[in-house]
Amino acid sequence: MEESKDLVLFFIYEDEDGYFETEIVENVIVLKEIKDIITEEETLVYTSADGSSDEISLDDVEHYRYVSHNSHLSNYIRSNDRADCEWDQCRNLISETK
Repeated sequence: MEESKDLVLFFIYEDEDGYFETEIVENVIVLKEIKDIITEEETLVYTSADGSSDEISLDDVEHYRYVSHNSHLSNYIRSNDRADCEWDQCRNLISETK
């Protein structure tokens, strides 16, 4: 069985403490980034394991990551914790300051 993956989004907006607003979509099995050549609008289209799907405009997204469900990044977002974290390319925690 393939490992479950999550889509983690960091929006351009900040909360009252100066951290990016975040969102997590769990158990994503299909993920496509689509660019409209004419309007140059970029969109993420995903499908979750339960069959639900949606589109997310990247206009308000600072960056996103497609990571293991058990990664530190996914756990950090799910916990709604707030810290200054640095992750490597595999989304493993390098440093954390609270």
